[in-house]
Amino acid sequence: MGTRDVSPVWSLGYRVGVFIAALAGGMAGALPVATLGLVVPFYVTMPLALIVGGLVSGISAGWAANLLTPDRTRSILLPIVGVSVAAAPVAVVIAGIGLFVSRVLRVSTNLFSVLLLSMAILAASASVAAWRFRRANGRLKRDLLITLGLLGAAPVVVAGTVFATCSLIRCGP
Repeated sequence: MGTRDVSPVWSLGYRVGVFIAALAGGMAGALPVATLGLVVPFYVTMPLALIVGGLVSGISAGWAANLLTPDRTRSILLPIVGVSVAAAPVAVVIAGIGLFVSRVLRVSTNLFSVLLLSMAILAASASVAAWRFRRANGRLKRDLLITLGLLGAAPVVVAGTVFATCSLIRCGP
């Protein structure tokens, strides 16, 4: 992004806006999947929620960067989503370490705070990727098709994972 002709305040606002959009989108994607933890075991729902949250976070960061950019560049959605979903295992490890440390210290934690911390990590990775992966020209139609395809694949992956898990082990209250 050419920031020579852009004020530092606008550049900071752009970066903060992309991060907030990525965090809000990621939480909106992760929370419905995380509620499956009432029926499906936690060790299945937490990574699945972070993967779906990373997917939505990457899409949100890409579109927010398109809307907020001061120049006319466009986001390249697939690498942005790839980076944010690839950061999901890192977030799972950090969440696991956080839960382990909290149990060692006998501190009560709720899973929402662990999910929020993990989504902040994913939103940061999606934001950095959205700032990095830009191109001078882009096609809106292709970006819309990629977004719809990725968002359409997410429920299929979640349903397939839950079905496979509950077929192998007993799920339910």
